[in-house]
Amino acid sequence: MDDILQDFRLQTANDPDNISFEERWTFQSCMGIKRQIDYIFCSANFIVKSSRSTNALDLGSDHRAVSAEIDDCPRSSHKHKPKLGRNWRPSPTYSQKVKQHIFDTSPATLRELQATLVDNAEASQKKTGPTFEKPWKSKTVRELVDQRRECRNTAERKRLSKLIFRESRRLSRIYQSQKAAAILADFNQLRRLKKIHHFPIVAEDVDNACEPESFAALLESVYSSNTTAEGPCKDLLREVPRFTLGELQAAMQKMKLGRCADQAGVVLEMVRAAPTIFMNAY
Repeated sequence: MDDILQDFRLQTANDPDNISFEERWTFQSCMGIKRQIDYIFCSANFIVKSSRSTNALDLGSDHRAVSAEIDDCPRSSHKHKPKLGRNWRPSPTYSQKVKQHIFDTSPATLRELQATLVDNAEASQKKTGPTFEKPWKSKTVRELVDQRRECRNTAERKRLSKLIFRESRRLSRIYQSQKAAAILADFNQLRRLKKIHHFPIVAEDVDNACEPESFAALLESVYSSNTTAEGPCKDLLREVPRFTLGELQAAMQKMKLGRCADQAGVVLEMVRAAPTIFMNAY
């Protein structure tokens, strides 16, 4: 249940610490043992004013009714921290920080280990991707702004404002072009494609595309069998040995870098740069 709450940013509305267990239990067994097995989930952004279990409402069940008063508070204005992108590279201190964090906190679950990687990666972030000068940070634009700030002539201020606008537009076009070129550079290895009306996308360098019927016949000839499919043998599955740390590291070395982060914000570079103690715990 804790994993569900964390994955979907929820909270339990009827599990406060300020009320007694007599007001929280929801089920009583035939042996007289009382348990709390019914919960109300709500968004973590909501404010729970009060909650309790009650016998006032008969549900026709052996469970007690659960009620909660929730305030739909406005969304917080803070922005979520952006995930580390594909340009992330480990700093020289990243491995040592992860090792020290594991010694200090002793993470026991997979979620805690993932948080260890992401937190230390953000603390020791070293971005090596291309950087471009913002238009408003240009030396020319800043000088024009300073001149307009000190100018007291209306006609001169109007002329300077036009110069600032023109220069900002020119630099903005250059800035946007550089960003687009950097993004498109990641896809320069893709094959050139063209669209054919009413047909799937095919590569330009392919003269004779394989027909779907021919491809289906080829698959049928390769994978056809007259034997009855059998279920998996559990004894054989038990004999599969666990992979070693060396095999895991060798597999990660063959994986491509620069991929997007997963749902937890972890990228391959974080795991490859992590110390051996993390790999043993993972």
